[in-house]
Amino acid sequence: MKIKLTEEQYRKLVLENTNRTNFMNKVYKEIKEKDIKDVFPLIVDTYGFSVDQILEDEMLYHLIGYKLLDNHNTYRYFGFNPRPYIRYINAIAEKLSDEVFESNIPPPQKSVELFNLYRLFDDSVAGNETLERIGVNGEDTIEYIFKNNPPKKAIQLLSNLPLYWDESMMNKIKDFAKRHGLTLFDKTAGLTFEKRDGMIQSLINYIQDKPKKTKAGFLEYINSRGRTSGQYSTFFRAAVQSGIIKKVRDGRTITYELGPNYEAWKNGNLVAF
Repeated sequence: MKIKLTEEQYRKLVLENTNRTNFMNKVYKEIKEKDIKDVFPLIVDTYGFSVDQILEDEMLYHLIGYKLLDNHNTYRYFGFNPRPYIRYINAIAEKLSDEVFESNIPPPQKSVELFNLYRLFDDSVAGNETLERIGVNGEDTIEYIFKNNPPKKAIQLLSNLPLYWDESMMNKIKDFAKRHGLTLFDKTAGLTFEKRDGMIQSLINYIQDKPKKTKAGFLEYINSRGRTSGQYSTFFRAAVQSGIIKKVRDGRTITYELGPNYEAWKNGNLVAF
């Protein structure tokens, strides 16, 4: 059934729509100019937007959502007390999660975006669906990266993705590495030992040159100043963890030898994960 408006009713409708458009344009501009800590007091406390009203306005919830993500990715916290606005944050994150999961962006990018959205939720209950989506998309991400990159590069790319690696995923990666003659080791403090002319090479040279290899002896070997017992402790721990070197007890002294993964490292087949 059609409803015929009078001229006066039509003018009123146009005027209301114009006023609404002008008002929302003003709101969008204010949000763009404000820090995230000031956005929710403006939107909720000053203008009184409900959760549904925000979600129904695509520009509005995108502006707020992206500000939340940018702030959280940069500072790892919201920068304000989120408790009064948790319903809003969860609802925005949930809708953005739906958009990302249903999009056609490549699986690795989707994994990163879903992970960033998951961190917006206030607790594991609110973000459970997004967490499940990260797991589902993780399988697609592994296959996509394996298919589109050389073997070693593929594992390196996967190791830098923010995924929760379950046993099934890890088995796929280990099987893939084995089939391509690669050896994996657990990355420690971000050290991958890919650089061939760095400190790890100096340590290898020292171990091969000297009869009794100690940490203190290595620090002297590289002319390290201000030597202390804790100097380069993270580097040594990571080198042992990688299997490039190994600890050997010599009485009360800890010495070092080449480890079980040295040959893989020397041949470029050792990969941090």
